[in-house]
Amino acid sequence: MQRTRFSRTLPLICPSLLAFVFLTYLAINHRLHGQTAAAERIVVTAEEAGSAYGAPPSFSRSRFSPTTTAYVLPPWSVYTSAIYQGDALRFNRPDHRFTQEIELGLPHRFGLAVENTVEGFRGTTQEHTFSIEARYAFADWNKIPLNPTIFAEWKFGEGLAELRCAQELAPWNPKANDLLTPVVVYLGRFEEAEKLARQAIERDPLAYQARQSLARLLFVQGKLNDAEAAAQKAAELQPTAAGCHRWQVFVAIRRSDGEAALREAEREPNERYQRFELALAHYTRRDHPAADAALTELIARDRNVMAYQVAEVYAWRGEKDKAFEWLQVSLDNHDTGLLSLMIDPLMRGLHEDGRYRGLLAKIGLSLAKPPQI
Repeated sequence: MQRTRFSRTLPLICPSLLAFVFLTYLAINHRLHGQTAAAERIVVTAEEAGSAYGAPPSFSRSRFSPTTTAYVLPPWSVYTSAIYQGDALRFNRPDHRFTQEIELGLPHRFGLAVENTVEGFRGTTQEHTFSIEARYAFADWNKIPLNPTIFAEWKFGEGLAELRCAQELAPWNPKANDLLTPVVVYLGRFEEAEKLARQAIERDPLAYQARQSLARLLFVQGKLNDAEAAAQKAAELQPTAAGCHRWQVFVAIRRSDGEAALREAEREPNERYQRFELALAHYTRRDHPAADAALTELIARDRNVMAYQVAEVYAWRGEKDKAFEWLQVSLDNHDTGLLSLMIDPLMRGLHEDGRYRGLLAKIGLSLAKPPQI
């Protein structure tokens, strides 16, 4: 009987393929096990913020919201905040206001803070305000009903910023320039002030105040001819206005022309300003008895409203002690004439006296170097 055998030989590639699959499995299995991370629980703990004189923690962080203060901070705690306000305008550029504040808690329920606001208005970015703030709590928490505090704030530059804003909102109206010009002059920014004054005159050629401001500016810069012309035009526009011959008198005494100063003083329609102008004119004429009489009458009748002008007369005469005495009276009376102290040529003789810088600091006009006049 014949038997037939059937046999089949596997290709040689099969053992190699099986070995590759096995090794790959081992590698993948090892890698998967290598990437398995053990889960660990992490707990972070910290102490609650310190209590402000017995106040709950929620009231010991100074504020309920960015604009509402709760109480004072705990001693030596620091609070910082940033506030953004913006207006999206359909027909103009967006407006932005960014305020940042840093507050420090002090012992005995006091707090001190500084705040700064930067404003972007119609595409112009500028410093809006800078303020220093102080707060005091009358008692520890819950010792007095409602836990009252008292707050004081001193803002620098806010009025000037608002005037600039008014000018940008209504550039066609000369009134904003009229108000802004003397402020800028007082700060010694003569170039900017002259531009503002001339813009106001261009917009309203009959603007009396703008011409008076221009006369003041030109006078303090020593441009006597131009100052005289601006003052004369202002007097023609309003011949009955108080002080409408003041700058003409000032120009004349700077020229040492006592007779011209006297003529202008005699044309002054306001009695108070006339007594002031006569005191200057007579002294420049070297008529000391007449100058003393005019000054005595000015003091007797107008000391409560013309204290700064009395100081100007004494400064022009070179009597420094008397000038500072009347400047102090002016300060006590809250006389607005003091705003021109830094740029007033009649006060030039006081600049080297230590009392002068001290007085500037009291007014808030202290500078490292006064403007050149």
